[in-house]
Amino acid sequence: MLKLNFQFQAEADNGAAMFAVTIVVVVIAVFAFRVLTQLLKTHGTSYKQRLADWLSKKLGD
Repeated sequence: MLKLNFQFQAEADNGAAMFAVTIVVVVIAVFAFRVLTQLLKTHGTSYKQRLADWLSKKLGD
């Protein structure tokens, strides 16, 4: 009976550990996605601005 109780406890701990790992992975993924989109947003606008300036110079000449 004690062995069975330990087995249930181990399964519960394993489930809790898997849940914690899943939460951590989701949080890291959301953080990485936000950082990536922020980087693309800031660098993307400067790239668009440089492209627009270059095009206006070429079309103006």
